[in-house]
Amino acid sequence: MQSIEEVRRLIARDPALARILATVETRTGADSDPGHDLGHVLRVAMWTLRLAGAGVDPRSALAAALLHDAVNPPKDSDESARA
Repeated sequence: MQSIEEVRRLIARDPALARILATVETRTGADSDPGHDLGHVLRVAMWTLRLAGAGVDPRSALAAALLHDAVNPPKDSDESARA
């Protein structure tokens, strides 16, 4: 079973995933919605790997999990439907 630390190690070993995580980190700073902070993104990544079936490519699953909230306007924003 994957832990957040294991997910971080998997990401660190893959240059493309590490770049994605670095980009996500810049978007999930101190002023971000606490429900969509870096901890949330890493928990989603962890659960994505835990729940993925044998036919799921872990690298693609991690990339999708890391990017799932990359665009996250406030719920009351006119732009929320575009997220």
